[in-house]
Amino acid sequence: QNPDGSWGEPQFGRSVAVSGDTIVVGAPKEDSSTTGSNSTANESSSDSGAIYVFTRTSGSWSQQAYIKPTSIGTSQSGQQFGWSVALNGSTALILAPGARPVRPPIPGIERALSLRDIEDTDAMVAALAGLGGTHAVVIGGGFIGLEVAENLLHRGLVVAVIEATDQVMAPLDPEMVEPVHVALRDAGVDLRLGRSVVAIGAGDVTLDDGTTVPADVVVAAIGVRPDTRLAELAGLSIGP
Repeated sequence: QNPDGSWGEPQFGRSVAVSGDTIVVGAPKEDSSTTGSNSTANESSSDSGAIYVFTRTSGSWSQQAYIKPTSIGTSQSGQQFGWSVALNGSTALILAPGARPVRPPIPGIERALSLRDIEDTDAMVAALAGLGGTHAVVIGGGFIGLEVAENLLHRGLVVAVIEATDQVMAPLDPEMVEPVHVALRDAGVDLRLGRSVVAIGAGDVTLDDGTTVPADVVVAAIGVRPDTRLAELAGLSIGP
């Protein structure tokens, strides 16, 4: 049914979400293998991946927004996208490049590996393949940090996890996470809770209590923050 209440041609392959007086309709992404040169295919191309938002007021429906993915250039990690949004005749651009890993300003941080995209994964695999030692330190006890620690254990490395708070997996309650602490230590992980890395050396890391932990490879899994670099380069005003 059209927004004005009339019935139009059947539409297939669209996803629809309904919440009260709001309907969100997602146009299907175009399959390039079936795209031809006829006008119908060209019209589909302009609509591919778009989202329509309709609202109902006093019993009648009206389109409030048209959202379409828009390429804003490429980077080493591949295509970057923003969202072109038309709201009642005005147009805006929503930048959505995702997040980037937190890299604390500590001595030697350039030696630490991060894990965000395929390139990071390839770099980590290459570093492990050429590793001259057997000790790994993972900074951060969140979901990513623990996943990395598990995989490093499977590769036969001696793994230490350094977590600044009193527990890993911060979203869990303390009584729920205690079995995780036990399982990590039973698996052979050197779990250091309530400790922070203050420096990364050539073959170890230094903690805030002055102790050192052997580290032939270091992985920083401290978290992420919004990737605002494109907005900054464009001279846009950003938050703190």
